[in-house]
Amino acid sequence: MVREEVRWRSRLYDIVRDHRGYSCARTLHGLSPSRLWHVPAVNRLLVCSDRRRGESTARAVGRFGDIPVPGQYGGDGRTDYAVWRPSDQRWYVKTAEGTQLPAVPWGATGDIPVPADYDGDGITDMAVFRPSNGTWYVRKSSSGTATVAFGASGDIPVPAGFTTTTARADYGIFRPSNARWYVKSSATLTEQPSVAWGATGDAPLPARIRGAGDARADKVVWRPSNGTWYVLSAEGVSQPSVVWGRSGDIPMAR
Repeated sequence: MVREEVRWRSRLYDIVRDHRGYSCARTLHGLSPSRLWHVPAVNRLLVCSDRRRGESTARAVGRFGDIPVPGQYGGDGRTDYAVWRPSDQRWYVKTAEGTQLPAVPWGATGDIPVPADYDGDGITDMAVFRPSNGTWYVRKSSSGTATVAFGASGDIPVPAGFTTTTARADYGIFRPSNARWYVKSSATLTEQPSVAWGATGDAPLPARIRGAGDARADKVVWRPSNGTWYVLSAEGVSQPSVVWGRSGDIPMAR
């Protein structure tokens, strides 16, 4: 493993690169995993590292207060630099090649950005979850939009491919009040049975864990109180817990 440090607001944050070469810093807003490292508002920089090619780059994208939302917006399979700006509810994207795309207004004050591929075309859709009414608003990259009522105030949105082995993401939420996961298929809008996994205070990070089962997203939580990762496979099988990290760390998953 290669460990790097980033200073933000007088605090040092650890960034770890493993043998795969890529990983992604996650936040509690359920941002999708990607090949882009990011820490919110670190001098307006999004840092991308590729150990296999021995490269590390930093791009100035956005400004203080922006929320990093990296994704494959260009449709070429490469992760692009992107931020969502709460002050004007616009999405700003700079392609991996360095081309600045036109800003896109999508969302409202108080929304949580939840970019993911909801229509299964291989391109990241701009989307937000609105806690005030428990509704998802998706701007599809293919065509049209989608408005899906699913969730409530206090829920943490966790979009991921829970019901499919493809890259298509489903609507998912983790409810801290009862530590249950709720999933609605983006393809059929069928709600799946809720699953109890985790505890109040856990950070939910759905991910496809190697060896945990098939290619569907597994339910993963990281517990700050003891620095432990808990994984429930898509098949419902509990995996051995792993102690890694400590209180104050930023959990990451891919």
